[in-house]
Amino acid sequence: MSYWPNAPSYTLLTIIVGCAILGLTVNVGYALLFSTGVLGRAYQKFSKWIEGVLALVFGYAGLRLLLSRS
Repeated sequence: MSYWPNAPSYTLLTIIVGCAILGLTVNVGYALLFSTGVLGRAYQKFSKWIEGVLALVFGYAGLRLLLSRS
């Protein structure tokens, strides 16, 4: 079953390659940013707060998933 019956045959490959390029670009960008001294020190200084906030956000999302009825 195809969602786009008139789409060219290379559409799926284009989507996969585009997502791979986007993911690579974002991750290399993060690596370059956090390899600088300024951002590395800032993250070390605030890492407990950042990780605490993320733990609350993901914990809330997990509870919502567990308690959803659908």
